[in-house]
Amino acid sequence: MSICVTDLVKRHPGAAAPALAGLCMEVPTGKIASVLGRSGAGKTTLLRCLSGLDPFDGGTIEVSGVTFGAGAKHGSFGGKIGLVFQTFELFPHLSVLDNCTLAPRVVRGEARSRAEARVKDLLRELGIEDKAKAYPEALSGGQKQRVAIARALAMEPSVLLYDEPTSALDPALKHEVGRTLRRVAGTGVTQIVVTHDLPVARESSDLVFVLDRGRVAAFGPPEEVIAEAA
Repeated sequence: MSICVTDLVKRHPGAAAPALAGLCMEVPTGKIASVLGRSGAGKTTLLRCLSGLDPFDGGTIEVSGVTFGAGAKHGSFGGKIGLVFQTFELFPHLSVLDNCTLAPRVVRGEARSRAEARVKDLLRELGIEDKAKAYPEALSGGQKQRVAIARALAMEPSVLLYDEPTSALDPALKHEVGRTLRRVAGTGVTQIVVTHDLPVARESSDLVFVLDRGRVAAFGPPEEVIAEAA
């Protein structure tokens, strides 16, 4: 499903200016959007508001045909929006399969057999089906990233958010990011990627948004926006 953000406002207590100052953006279904901008431009705040981790003070977020207004808090989005953390945050004492099935079983009450069958399909789609019984310590950075993505997809979100997905990866592994994003896009999930990595944004995105002082300063195809930003 597409995600549409309209006039989003977020104020941090004591700050002279809002972190998000009427931000608007729209990403069509199944597309990949990269969000660029200097430190303090509002990228992290945007992710936290989109994911439901932080409430926002004005505007609306529409996803899967459902609109959420100011005051929406964590859990309000009903699993429609998933977040892949920068450091993956995998449970070291759980296998890959258990990491990915924990939330569906505990939060949604899914039977173990159903959750495991669906997660095994996800692992297969992401090319790591042979790692189902492995533990995080035995995985490479790229494999951990794909496990984190599978874990988020296990909750069947309509939109998936990424916080600097290449920052914890060795440079030699960064080429995997684009392939993984495209695999996920093939499932119909809309993706928003906050990144400082211009090559990844250029190669992986359908759209690029540049934030400045809490607003969208520029947007469009990556070949146009990144060329201007450079």
